[in-house]
Amino acid sequence: MAVSHTLSMQDLEHKVLVKVPVDEAVEYIYEQLHDDDKSFTDHIQHLAREYENDDKIPPSVGSQCKKCEFICNAEQEAEGFKNGFKECWRQAYKWQDKDFEEAHMFELWNFRGVQKLIDTDKVKLADLTEDDVKPKDDGKPGLSNSQRQWLQVEMCRDGETEAYLDVQGIKAEMASWTYPLHFIDFETTTVALPFTQGRRPYEGIAFQFSHHVVRQDDSIAHVGEYLNTERGVFPNIDFVRALKAELEQDKGTIFRYADHENNFLNLIAKQIKADADSIEDADELLTFIQSITHSTGGVKPPWTGERDMVDLLKLVKRYYYHPDMKGSNSLRQVLPAVLSGSKFLQKKYSQPIYGEGCKIPSLHFKDHIWIKMEEGRVVDPYKQLPSLFKGVSEKNVALLSEEDELSNGGAAMTAYTKIQFEDMSEYEREELEQGLLKYCELDTLAMVMVYEAWKDMI
Repeated sequence: MAVSHTLSMQDLEHKVLVKVPVDEAVEYIYEQLHDDDKSFTDHIQHLAREYENDDKIPPSVGSQCKKCEFICNAEQEAEGFKNGFKECWRQAYKWQDKDFEEAHMFELWNFRGVQKLIDTDKVKLADLTEDDVKPKDDGKPGLSNSQRQWLQVEMCRDGETEAYLDVQGIKAEMASWTYPLHFIDFETTTVALPFTQGRRPYEGIAFQFSHHVVRQDDSIAHVGEYLNTERGVFPNIDFVRALKAELEQDKGTIFRYADHENNFLNLIAKQIKADADSIEDADELLTFIQSITHSTGGVKPPWTGERDMVDLLKLVKRYYYHPDMKGSNSLRQVLPAVLSGSKFLQKKYSQPIYGEGCKIPSLHFKDHIWIKMEEGRVVDPYKQLPSLFKGVSEKNVALLSEEDELSNGGAAMTAYTKIQFEDMSEYEREELEQGLLKYCELDTLAMVMVYEAWKDMI
């Protein structure tokens, strides 16, 4: 890495870091009582003695176990890695290997009463009763949260392996859609240290999108994308310009997965307003953003665009569930479940129909077969892609890539940061960029596949 030798004291006048008094926080920590009413100092000394004597402290299981960071998969266990979650639960509940194969309450989607269940020794889904979940209609189309939770419990208890789809509900939704259908996915980041001069810490940056289209005749194509990895460039304005060029050609329905795309376009709208004097097409960009989004954060006057994007995640929550999802609605979890439950998709995508010059045109794949089977199960398509990070374990890549309603694309965000901050060869940069493009393309293809499976099921 080359270090500049031209920095002056004047360059360093504006401090990146500042001192913050933490006396109150430290005092708070010291005042807290721990196990058996031990003071902070006594607690630390107790932990030190246990560590020195190599004595294992009895685990205290609870709702916090859901976020255990010491979980590994079967392949890693076979390699000798220890699964911290299993070790604690074996000791606390005398579980055997077969117990871990059964669904437990941490898999119950969006359930707030986990600790109460643990306190009453109900830790497996099959042990739950209707009184534990209390399913109730919320007066909206499809399943309410509690109804979907109870559906999950029932399917687990009954050993159900087939997917649930509210056919009438999905039909009603589809009747309101206009072809061609557009499926988009953004990759974004927020960093403490801005990549470009004049920007603020933790300011949102949109650096990539992918765009698939489904036409009235059911033809599919990966038609567009955007990726800006140039160092020192704030990409958001060009990002919206490129998105506008992709979507303004017709009035077709636009799909996103979760609120992320809508929220980020709202953020970019604020950025455009703040810098409007230096953006010649500011009004056109703002009009476009408002046409495909709805306002958030109490903006006045509020708006709802005539092409306000349809949230595919909300449709999944309301109308669809497959046991393989195990309570997760992450697209990376939903896609393998949809593929395993759809004979239509298995037959279609087990052929080399996806790629440049193929029946389904692609910008980055050639004669690609998405459906591959191992031991009678569909291989997760994301595992077919090259790793974005050489030398990083599959487990850590999975952690980076975990996706939910609040955030997504952790792996892409990390890759973008590496490109911005790290010195690398042109070959390394091109490989990382190709990886980003393939991952984002699969995200929008995954949305298309969900749509195709539903259309086949109705």
